[in-house]
This record gives sequence, C-alpha cells and structure tokens, in this order.
Amino acid sequence: MGNRANSFSYYGSTRGTFRRLYARYGGNNYGSVRTAIAMYGSSHSIVENCVVTQDPSVQDSVEGIKVNRRDGNANADGNRIVGNVVYGLSSGQGRAYFIQGNERMKDNYFSNNVSIGNAVGIYQRNDENLLAEYNTIVSPSEKGVLQSGYPNAQSCDWRLGAQIQTSVILDAPVGISRSSKFLELPASCPTTAYGNLTATGNHIAASAVSENVENGSACNQSPVFDTERYGFGAYLFANTCSGKQLGAEVLYQLQDTAPTEQSLWPWPMEERILNESGQSVTYASSGGLWKQLP
Repeated sequence: MGNRANSFSYYGSTRGTFRRLYARYGGNNYGSVRTAIAMYGSSHSIVENCVVTQDPSVQDSVEGIKVNRRDGNANADGNRIVGNVVYGLSSGQGRAYFIQGNERMKDNYFSNNVSIGNAVGIYQRNDENLLAEYNTIVSPSEKGVLQSGYPNAQSCDWRLGAQIQTSVILDAPVGISRSSKFLELPASCPTTAYGNLTATGNHIAASAVSENVENGSACNQSPVFDTERYGFGAYLFANTCSGKQLGAEVLYQLQDTAPTEQSLWPWPMEERILNESGQSVTYASSGGLWKQLP
C-alpha cells in the first residue's frame, strides 16, 4: 500500500515467490509506472494467492500483476501466475494480468485467476506460447482478453502466441480479441506476422469474440454464481462444463501453486489490513470481496 511506482517489485532474478500479498494501490509520486505487483526480467517465479485493488480515490490507470522483459533483461520465461484476484482497477485502462516486453519471452502460465471490474482481464503483448486456463473475468469495461503486439521488437524471430481455454468471461463488450495491428519488426525481417491466438472450451457471455481469434470448441453451459449471497466472492468458486472445471477457484491457500486444505478466507492478516487501511480484504461491508463466507 502507499504511493509508489510499484507496490511490489522483483527484478532480474529467478525462482522467487510472491505469496498471499495484498496490494491496495494508493497513487504514484515517483514516475509514470503504476503497477501493483511487477516482475521485470525474472523467470520461473510464482505469484500465488495475491489480492490487488486500488484506493477508490486514485485516478491513475493501474496495472495489477505484470510480467515484463525489456531493454536487456536476461529473460522472463516460465513464470506462473496462479490463484490471484484483481478487482476495482476502474480508472483509465486498468489491466488485471499484463505480460509484455520488447524481447522474447516464452512459457508463462496464468491459471485460476479472477479479474473483476477492470478495463482488461488479461492483456498480452509478449510470450511465444502463453497458456491461460481456468480464469474468470467479470465486467471488464473494454475486453476480457486482448492480444496486441509490442512495437519495435528487437529480433526477427520474435513471435506472439496464446492459448486461452476453460475460462469464463462475463458481461464484457468484447470477450477475446487479437489486435489487427501487426507487430513492428525490424526493417530487415522478411515478415511482420507475429503468431496466433486460439480460444478453446471457454464460456463467453454477453460478449463478442473478435474475428481475429481462432475459435475452438466452446462451453455452452452457463456458469452459475450466487452473487446475491456471496457478492464478488461468488466468482472465486469454479463452475463445471461437461463435468470438467470451468473458470477459477480461489478458495484454498496454495503452496507452490498446489492447493492445500487450508482455507484462504477470511484473508490472512485481515484484521491488521482493515485497521491500517480502513479497507477489508474479505468483507464486502468494508470494501472487500465477500458478502457472506460459505
């Protein structure tokens, strides 16, 4: 919490873990970057069970959880972003889960994450083969998932690709979109084609899917979320499609991305965070996620 460019940062390292952090973005007095949890040029690291929101009074465009490689970072491969919640980044172009960079990245993984009320749920601007599965994206003001090439990549073999699967996108103007603007490769490169975006086994409601997406099979079973009872907490329950998981489950504490038997709610350090910030992580009556716990 507080007025910093990034609430939490991890730079140029490997095998780090962000676990059960709470970031309530409060503004930026240090420059143009506005990110809650940022990993720059770091690989094989984990962000799990973190919650990100922003102070309602902040007017900055805030990024939630970002993986970034650029300008000489060694790499940013194989990171796992699992079991997180980003909500209420309502000012400007808030992106819940953001992956970008002007140098090659690969094998990053987004799973069991929830985005509620942000401009974009997942925004991809790099990674050769991003896998995003079992995510729940609700009420984005712009797009559920957006793939858009990073300008001025430094290598002719730079590619952009993603598989979006077994996820739920609700109440979105556009569900999944691949930007029609091609990547700006160096002039010496033989082509500007930059990869693909495929979508398989997702449920997309009240949304339009871009013509630029290669669609596979879709889930036609509407997910059921008991928001009247649980509020935003309802979106932390996974649904099913043909007996298989559909969307995110964020109910139990993770340990190196594996679920344990220990409940995640009420949020660890709930009382301290409420006392220090005036905002709850858990209880909707004080700005948190849950009307009532299950």
